[in-house]
Amino acid sequence: MILWLKNTSWIILLLVFVICYQNCAEMNSSPSSSIQNSQADTDSDDVDPPPLPPTPPTPPTPPTPPTTNKVNVFVASGHMARTVISCDDGQTWIHDQSANNATRCWVAGDPNYLECDHSPYAARGLDYNDGWFFATFGWGYPGSVRRSTNAVQWQNIRTDSSAGGLAYANNILFVNWQSGFRSTNQGDTSTPLITNVMEQFEHEMVSRAGNYFIAIGRPTVSQRFGVSRDQGATWNLPSTLQSADWIKKAAASSTRLVVIGFNSSNVGYSAASTDGGNTWTIRQQTPANLQWEQLIFDGEKFVSWGAGQRWVSFDGLSWLGQPLAVQNIGGLPFRGPIAYDSTTHTYVTILDNWDNYYSKQRAYRSTDGGLTWSLLSSSAFQGGHPIFYIVPGQVDASVCAN
Repeated sequence: MILWLKNTSWIILLLVFVICYQNCAEMNSSPSSSIQNSQADTDSDDVDPPPLPPTPPTPPTPPTPPTTNKVNVFVASGHMARTVISCDDGQTWIHDQSANNATRCWVAGDPNYLECDHSPYAARGLDYNDGWFFATFGWGYPGSVRRSTNAVQWQNIRTDSSAGGLAYANNILFVNWQSGFRSTNQGDTSTPLITNVMEQFEHEMVSRAGNYFIAIGRPTVSQRFGVSRDQGATWNLPSTLQSADWIKKAAASSTRLVVIGFNSSNVGYSAASTDGGNTWTIRQQTPANLQWEQLIFDGEKFVSWGAGQRWVSFDGLSWLGQPLAVQNIGGLPFRGPIAYDSTTHTYVTILDNWDNYYSKQRAYRSTDGGLTWSLLSSSAFQGGHPIFYIVPGQVDASVCAN
């Protein structure tokens, strides 16, 4: 009996061992099956892809910059601080204003007579560049340097002396005022020149030819002509032109600087420089009585007028003349400031013949290169104080609508 119980105990223990072994084997195999099933699920085509990153927001559209509505104009200035502009390519002139419209320059016997060359309002220079007009008035009396962006409203920026011309380019204003000054902020502030070569001239006038600043003096002293390539900071006085008693006007292309004029015997000359005004070639011109004193570079050639002809040259030395056709000029010389619009290729002038001002004053326009000139009617241009300068420029269109 005891032996049987012992044998039975071993059998029970054996069964327990077998059952435990099977359960433990199943428990150990379950993780492996889960990994395999998980791997199988991962490889399946039915699994959803990972979510995409969110779409970045669309940046706001930048505002459209305001458009500037600019129109080409011609602006003229003269004695009694007169200014007048043309907004339609020289066909009509508007916004005619002066310091005193009643004044009559050199009209003997008139109660409003004035010797206008010597007054606070004598015209002494006009220029336009980079959206700014500059003018100066006054000779023999304290005058003014003025600036404007629309050629109608003018602001005084200097009033303590008088100036012999001015020039503006590359954001630098040079005014031949007292010792001469330069400004880099349209005249808000200015710096006097320490060394002023203008003192070597007499009654010199400063103007601009391209980006060159030009000084032309009266032929009564040794220095008569100067060129500045750095907007008036320094001046070159070429020796070959200091004895020239004929220089009246300068113009420049990208490669050539040219001057023209005539002497006291009305003999015409021209000179050209290809090295920025250091050296010059001078040539006497053959036509008799060649009183030319206006010079334009039209982007292709140099143009001038004198002895009843229009003259053109590509080098400033050899000139070809053609007879002028000027409507109703009568016996008057074709003489006065001339301006050119490089966009429309139109020329304009207002004659400044002596004793032909006010009701006698005439304005002309040419659309064929300055060869044929049409007279403006009295309704298109009203005569007034003498005009000595005309420049092309741009203003806001609203100026021309008023």
